[in-house]
Amino acid sequence: MPPCRSIRILALACVLTVPASPAMAQESEGFHFGSYGRVRAATDLRGGGPQYGNLVAHGSRLDSEPYLELEFREVQYPDDKNKDLRVRVVSTLAFAGDPFHYTGRWESHMALRNMFVDVQGVGDKGLTLWAGARMYRGDDIYLLDFWPLDNLNTVGAGAVLDVGSGTRVQAHVGSNRLLDSDFQYQARLVPSRDDFGTDLAVTLDRPRVLASTKITQYFNGFQAVRGFKSSLVAEGHYLPEGVRETSDNTVRPSHRLPTDTGFVLGAQATGYGFGERDGHVHLFLRYARGVAAFGDLATPSLLDAKSKAKASEWLFATAGNYEIDRFGIMMGAYARLFDASLGAEYSANKYWEGIFVTRPQVYLTEHTAVGTEISYQFKNRKVLDDSGRHRVPSAWRLSFLPMITPAGWGGYKRPILYGVYTATFRNDAAKDSYPTEDPRSHRSMEHYLGLHAEWWFNSSSYP
Repeated sequence: MPPCRSIRILALACVLTVPASPAMAQESEGFHFGSYGRVRAATDLRGGGPQYGNLVAHGSRLDSEPYLELEFREVQYPDDKNKDLRVRVVSTLAFAGDPFHYTGRWESHMALRNMFVDVQGVGDKGLTLWAGARMYRGDDIYLLDFWPLDNLNTVGAGAVLDVGSGTRVQAHVGSNRLLDSDFQYQARLVPSRDDFGTDLAVTLDRPRVLASTKITQYFNGFQAVRGFKSSLVAEGHYLPEGVRETSDNTVRPSHRLPTDTGFVLGAQATGYGFGERDGHVHLFLRYARGVAAFGDLATPSLLDAKSKAKASEWLFATAGNYEIDRFGIMMGAYARLFDASLGAEYSANKYWEGIFVTRPQVYLTEHTAVGTEISYQFKNRKVLDDSGRHRVPSAWRLSFLPMITPAGWGGYKRPILYGVYTATFRNDAAKDSYPTEDPRSHRSMEHYLGLHAEWWFNSSSYP
């Protein structure tokens, strides 16, 4: 999914996660249209289409598929006597995957990413209340298109309270229900009792309840262009009990799924405002346990003897940007220890994975630049191969990026047109991680050549 860029004044959290506060510039009244998008034309230089070259869950974004968001936002100040009272209605329509022009199919993968109302200034000018469906998240690692700390998709409600000149408290509760898994939802057609035909009987329905809190301290105040902030995050996940059918054949017994839980604890520290443009450094630490270790949009691949999700996750991550004169450099990295092995000595469900990526770039003229991107990634599963050896799949990736930057100098200025050539170098263990029928299982080197466009404008998600 697209990034919530920690851009511009990084003392302000992403507006999507934190609606505008009194410390922020007042948003103009009326209708607003905004968009984020990325699109590409690419080849593998072997006569085929582009191949995804990453090994880890959150690899370089350079070969990510096309994606588009269209945001429609209405802002009102309905009370002439209370200038702090503001109402926003936000709807964001998203499209993912290759467009019709490439597939020839009259279809699209479409989703409503946001559909909520927030009201600011009721009772306290620093209080914002919201309800609806939304992407609810914080700062990201742009180069990896990854939100390492707080990133929830929820239907619910929440509140944001700004206290004094630099303390922000957020709380929310919501739920989601994944229909493509028999861990949360099952339904089947049954004969109708009142008429001919069939009815849909929902036999398992247990939405996940999610609650989160976040406290952020801006040590130099909300409006500081340069400063430091830190955050503490906590999440709770809860699934009620249910009965899962093991077959449409009623002869086979059903299986009881007990209540299940999980939690997340995390911290973030950020320095911002150094250099000439958009300088910042993020440090993230996250620990998750139970169902929360799999993420809010995933279900456990393996359950313990009590049919519960037993897993843990440690995540360490960093991101940064520094720019001075014609030179800029971005970086991002994470290391993740995931364990859903249920105590087994060897298991594909226990592994370390990690990546480091950096993108230096130089501005040649006011509207042109050239950059390179270098990354190393690995995925170390606790398994042995067929000959009894433990091997670690890894890959180096080197990219060359000529750019046209109509908005001028700045690593986060958009729109942008750019070319991409990427060479991916895999070790033998990485090749063996693909099915034998996949051509990548026979290639130590993979090519990617593409022409890309990316933009964001007038969007509460991408300032």
